[in-house]
Amino acid sequence: MNDETEVDRTARELQSRGIRLLAEPQRLDEPGGGYGFRFIDPEGRCIELSAGVVQHQGGWQSKSVQPHSICHAVLNTTQIDAMIEFYTTILGFRISDWSEQQMVFLRCNTKHHSIAFNRAPHASLNHVAYLVSNVDEVMRGMVNMRKHGFEPGWGPGRHGPGNNIFCYFKEPLEYVVEYTSDIDYIQDEASHKAKVWPRTPELIDRWGTAGPPGAEIRHAMEGKPDPGWQF
Repeated sequence: MNDETEVDRTARELQSRGIRLLAEPQRLDEPGGGYGFRFIDPEGRCIELSAGVVQHQGGWQSKSVQPHSICHAVLNTTQIDAMIEFYTTILGFRISDWSEQQMVFLRCNTKHHSIAFNRAPHASLNHVAYLVSNVDEVMRGMVNMRKHGFEPGWGPGRHGPGNNIFCYFKEPLEYVVEYTSDIDYIQDEASHKAKVWPRTPELIDRWGTAGPPGAEIRHAMEGKPDPGWQF
């Protein structure tokens, strides 16, 4: 969020709508610091809103690839309509596109999506995508992962919704991570209309290089069922 005032205003707004806060806005005692609060969404996820978090400077850097930030997270849900209602009406996200009625892509700024929800049998993490500078870094990152024994689970390719270049991997704890670049940005908020993309092979991967995701990576994307926040 932009500043502490906005954090406080949002906390009051959520409380007025009956959303339970885990704590009032406060200084955050965690890496990066900042000022914020946490609350529970309708599916039991713990969500943090914060401002003033220290920007990471330096640290580990590979000669082949340097992720800039988290590009987006995809969450599996049994309640996609409720999640859309909450994240758009309550938190102010906007719908960018659909992948038929299976996935919805939501943005909080001009980037095509910062979060997406995927219909699934249980609530869980589908994958986290790390943003790199360009297709060269995606490819160099893939080579670097291979050197360390991690073969791509899906990719490289280029998605239809978001137009981003992708390459997915299963990491040691069997979560799915993605290198991505060249994602679309919404140029004109006023005129943008969400599109429903058919879930066809040529649109899931517009290059045709990746093919469909295999059974192993699909299983990993189902994720481990999230029991929700335990009070």
